[in-house]
This record gives sequence, structure tokens and C-alpha cells, in this order.
Amino acid sequence: MNINSASLSIITGIIFISITFICIVIICIFIYRSKLTADEKTNKVIELMKWAVGSIAIVICSSIISDSFKERQADKDQMTAFNTYITYVTDSGTLAKKWELAEFFYAVSPEGEMKKAWSNYKEYLATQRDDIKKLETRENTITSQITAKPTDLQLVQLKSIQNEKEKLLQNLNAVEKSDYLVVFSADKTLEQALFEAKKMKNLNKSAVVYKKGNMFRTVLAGFKNKQEAEKSLNEITPKYYPQAYLVKASTWCPVPRDMRDYLLCQ
Repeated sequence: MNINSASLSIITGIIFISITFICIVIICIFIYRSKLTADEKTNKVIELMKWAVGSIAIVICSSIISDSFKERQADKDQMTAFNTYITYVTDSGTLAKKWELAEFFYAVSPEGEMKKAWSNYKEYLATQRDDIKKLETRENTITSQITAKPTDLQLVQLKSIQNEKEKLLQNLNAVEKSDYLVVFSADKTLEQALFEAKKMKNLNKSAVVYKKGNMFRTVLAGFKNKQEAEKSLNEITPKYYPQAYLVKASTWCPVPRDMRDYLLCQ
């Protein structure tokens, strides 16, 4: 059985008060059995009670003050530890990684300010994660509605959603663990798509063909983050493919199947 300092303090206090109470009872018995007059006995008991009450009050007040200082110091130490570890969490890669670390530190933290701080941070992460998921759902809805070339409105909506999501990730100091694609053309036949890919390879050798739905889409692949993909998009869009747009590979085509000449989105 583990007893912390607070429990030990309470147990010691109870023992002290109990001993004091027993001693008072014994002394009172001796006083009333003595040959003193009734008034003298009463005065002795009153003096004894004054001493007992005063002593107990001093002990209790000292214990409360001591425990209060210890509690404040413990809270201060816990918040110092939290401020140390929160930096480690905020500097760690993906949002999923931050969530795992926050859950771990919450689980191992003692009850008090530190555990409360981790709970608040978990709630904050959960809110941001939900907001990002909502944005990705909206993004997927728009990209699934694009049959061939996207409309100007769809392009504006996509860019707005992607920028909003990027802003949330930047505020969290989080990175995405997903490749990005630049979709720059859509054709009804594989031959047309391969022709577009061949032309694009003169500018960028990463051009490949995906079949998504009933359309063959020629894309630039292999970008590790949105910034790299956006840079390539800005290079090809104005001059060659003004209707090109960005998609997140893990949600646009999660498990592509290699069909030799193209990748099939299942």
C-alpha cells in the first residue's frame, strides 16, 4: 500500500488528536477523583481544555499551511513539466502523432494541474482534427463531382478549402503524411491520356495516368507535401493547363492498382 505525504499528514494528525483526546479524558478523571473543591476542579478542567483546544488548533493550522505550500509547489512543478513536454509534442510531425503523445502524457500524469492541462490540449487537438476532417470531406465531395475539366467555381472552392486546411495545420505545427498530385487533364480513352502524359514528361518526368471513374486522368505525382505540388502547379497552370488542380493522393485515390500503363483507383 502506497501512502503519499498528504495521506501521511492526515493520518498523523488524526493519531495526534486521538492521543490528545484520550489524555484529556484520563486527566479529567484524575481531576474529578482528586480532593480539590468543585470550583477548583472546574477551573482545572477549563484550563486543560483551553490548552488542548489551542494546541490542536495550532497543529491543524500548521498542517493546512504546510500542505497548501506543498500543493502549490507540486502544481508549479507539474506545470513546469507540462511546458517542457508540450514543446516536444507540438514539434512532433503529424496530427496523429501529436494525438498519440498527448494521450500518453495524459494517461501517465498525476491528478492535478498537469493532467488538466493535457486534457485541455487533447480537447483542442480533437476540435482541430474534426475541423480538418470536415474540410477534407468537402474537398473530396468537390473532386468527386469533377467529371472532365473542373469549373472555375470548383477551382476556387478547392483552393479555398486547401488553404484553410493548410492554415489549421500550420497553427498546429503539423505536417501531412501524404503525397499530393497535380491533376492536369482528363480523357475518355487511355490513348489520349498517354499522349498527354508524353507531352507533359518534356516538362516533368513524374507524369502518370490514373483511371478514376470513367475518365483517364493524367497527373504529376510524387510530391511529398502541398507546397511542392503547388509550386509545380503554378509553373504549369498559367501556360499549359489552366484547369489543373491539386488533390491529396491518400483520399483521392487511396489504394491505386498498377495496370501497367495506368493506375486504377479502386
